[in-house]
Amino acid sequence: HESPSFKKYLRADLIAVRDRDPACTCLPDVFLHYKGFHALQSQRVANYLWKKGRKTLAHFFQSQMSQHFQIDIHPNATLGSGIMLDHGT
Repeated sequence: HESPSFKKYLRADLIAVRDRDPACTCLPDVFLHYKGFHALQSQRVANYLWKKGRKTLAHFFQSQMSQHFQIDIHPNATLGSGIMLDHGT
C-alpha cells in the first residue's frame, strides 16, 4: 500500500536539498547522488515497515543504511518533511 505522505515527504526533502545546498544544481542530482537524501528515504521505508509490525525488516533497512551511508536513524523515529542531511559521515 502506497502512502500519500511518503510522496509529499520525498518531494519536500528533494526541494529542501536543492534550496539549501549551494553545490546542488538540479533535483536529479539529489535523487541520484546525495547519500543524506538516500539515508532519509531509507529511514522512511524502515519507519513504514516498523509501523506495519515488520520490525526485523525495519532493523535490516536501518542496518544497511548505517553501513552504506554512515547515518544511523532508528526505524521508529518520527521525522517531518523538508529535511536535509548534509555530510552524514
